[in-house]
Amino acid sequence: MFLVANIMPKIVFKLTMVIYFSNLQNKNLINLESLFYKLSFNFNFLNLLIKINFKIMNISQIDWWEKSQADTEAIIIDVRTPEEFMAGYIPGATHINFYEQEAFINFVESLDKSKNYYVYCRSGARSGNSCALMNDMGIENAFNLTGGILDWQGPINR
Repeated sequence: MFLVANIMPKIVFKLTMVIYFSNLQNKNLINLESLFYKLSFNFNFLNLLIKINFKIMNISQIDWWEKSQADTEAIIIDVRTPEEFMAGYIPGATHINFYEQEAFINFVESLDKSKNYYVYCRSGARSGNSCALMNDMGIENAFNLTGGILDWQGPINR
């Protein structure tokens, strides 16, 4: 998963540096057992936060579509591959490939944090990870289409 493979190592590195430098300032050396305990606690806490966020941001296709259509601040984002997008997409969708990590991060950084984002993929997994990442990057209103386009019963542009 994107979060585990890409975000977690950065968090671990930052936590390690904070712990290391705070201990240098105190002129204490932290033992490895203590370091691993702190990192383990932070991993568990972050996993809990991610699970909470997934429960909040996953919405059914009916709610997702109705909210996106009624919302004047709505932006629909398709995070599938270009091939998947060309096979058919939800009307009004902006395409960004989740697997092109650097481009995806740059895209998310450029988004207006005050807007509401309705995100989908093939099955809901990539878009769920996208929403979690968007939340981590300061976008509070990112909504995942439960079941993705596979379960989609609404309009599709081909």
